[in-house]
Amino acid sequence: MYLQSLLLGGFVVSSLVFVSVHGSGLGRGFGDHIHWRTFEDGKKESAASGLPLMLVIHKSWCGACKSLKPKFADSKEISELAHNFVMVNVEILREQYIQR
Repeated sequence: MYLQSLLLGGFVVSSLVFVSVHGSGLGRGFGDHIHWRTFEDGKKESAASGLPLMLVIHKSWCGACKSLKPKFADSKEISELAHNFVMVNVEILREQYIQR
């Protein structure tokens, strides 16, 4: 699935390719106790319920993402606040940068 629309300084367009997994493991280390949805299901549920969509985008090789995972997963505050959002977790596989 492609998410295209990020324009940086009018010069760089980024196409993000991410995994949207169906079934178990949607937390990807960011908290299995949180009710995660796939991207497509999350968009539909957000539109139907009126709840805002919380989109967590990360990369498996990103150091900052790796250090954030346990903090996010163990946060009682995030766990409680997650009920106010439709929670979606996507993992970026690769990025393409196109010069304009």
